[in-house]
Amino acid sequence: MKTIHRPLLTVIAATILVPALAQAGEWGIGVGVVRHGPAQQGADAQVTGGPFPFYQGERFSVSFGSISYDFAEVGGMRLALEGQPRFEGYDPTNTDTLVGMHKRNPTLDIGLSLSSDGLWGLAKFRAVGDVTGTHDGYEFSANYQYPFQAGRWTLVPSTSLNWRSSNLVDYYYGVRADESRAGRPAYVGRSGLSATVGLSIDYRLGEHWNVAAGADLTYLGDGITDSPIIEKNHETSLFTALVYRF
Repeated sequence: MKTIHRPLLTVIAATILVPALAQAGEWGIGVGVVRHGPAQQGADAQVTGGPFPFYQGERFSVSFGSISYDFAEVGGMRLALEGQPRFEGYDPTNTDTLVGMHKRNPTLDIGLSLSSDGLWGLAKFRAVGDVTGTHDGYEFSANYQYPFQAGRWTLVPSTSLNWRSSNLVDYYYGVRADESRAGRPAYVGRSGLSATVGLSIDYRLGEHWNVAAGADLTYLGDGITDSPIIEKNHETSLFTALVYRF
């Protein structure tokens, strides 16, 4: 079951993009590996990886498949249009415990964000929704990061709250009537709040090279943990990446 959750993508993007904020128009390529420990019953930790491009301009940025365009300022805060794939889907053939479930597919979220940064850190509020018609769900999130920089090192602790709608939770964590089995009753997912804490570290190897690593821990809301296919109330993720800036 290959799953990369949005909080981890946020942490990785912050690790790579924060050092680039002072150099508008910077772009490059990296290679990364992510290890995700999902909460689904019987699901083993999944390891995924590969190359990824990134770009940080004055208004436009691309990182890990996420695209953002700052188009206005409101009270000193940046208003942006954002798009990002959601990789919470799974293939039930990858684990014995989910046999009989239907495949849950990735979707594409598009929405608006309001962000601000200063000596106190970086804050972002975002509202996004599914535009593929797969589940028509939506999510509201609030993220805070406080980067520490010392020489070649950048340390980025972060925290976020994510509220998922009932349609979104039901699609990825619900159990339909024709999927129910002994010990796996039908379940309709409910909207709810999840919380994530994370920490990432970036080290500048030279003029063009950086290495980054990090981890996050997500505590899942009751609307997810009450599902019969969930056995833990939390998920963990680790990542490492090597980045080259042109």
